[in-house]
Amino acid sequence: MANKEQIIQTLSRPNVLDEECKKAFDKYDPQKTGTIPVQEFGKMADQLSKMAGVREATEDEKKKMQETVAKFSTDGKMNQEQFKGLLKVVIDQILAALK
Repeated sequence: MANKEQIIQTLSRPNVLDEECKKAFDKYDPQKTGTIPVQEFGKMADQLSKMAGVREATEDEKKKMQETVAKFSTDGKMNQEQFKGLLKVVIDQILAALK
């Protein structure tokens, strides 16, 4: 597992949001429809946690994330821009918790 400074450095890189967003989104949009079901966000959060070297979210945390995701999407699906907006919120929360 990465140390606190490594996590902060990784998540603070200027292009990390764009790079990781695209990787995660593409993984869960294999048919390239341009949308992913909001239920997939918990799996994506786990993937990003592994990349950052932090623990995976608990089931309760995933449920709260899905509730937050629902605020970003009214049709149960999320496009890449919606996903990027949500991911920015999650990364900002992680960084705030680490500082």
